[in-house]
Amino acid sequence: MTPEERLDRIEDSIESLIKAQLQHELLLDRLMESQHQVWQSITRLSEAQRQLTEAQRQLTEAQRQLTEAQQRSNGRLDVIEEKLQRLIETVDRFIQGQGRNGQ
Repeated sequence: MTPEERLDRIEDSIESLIKAQLQHELLLDRLMESQHQVWQSITRLSEAQRQLTEAQRQLTEAQRQLTEAQQRSNGRLDVIEEKLQRLIETVDRFIQGQGRNGQ
C-alpha cells in the first residue's frame, strides 16, 4: 500500500467517524428532547395526582359529613315517628272514648 493510499484510507476512516459522530449527536439531541418532554409529562402527572388526592380528601370529608347528617336525621325521624305513634294512640283512645260517651 502506497503512502497516498494509506492517507486516502485514513481520510475515509476519519470521514466515516465524523459522519457517525454527527449521527450520534443528532440522536443524542433527540434523546434529550424526548427526555425533556417525558420530564414535563411527569411534572404534569404529578400535579394532576396531587389535585386528585386533594379532591379525594375533600370528597371523603364531605361523605363523612353527609353520613353524620343522615344519622342525625334518622335519629330525629325516629323521635318524630315515636311521637306520631303516641299521638295516633291518643287520638284512637279519644275517639273510642267519644263513641261510648256520645251514644
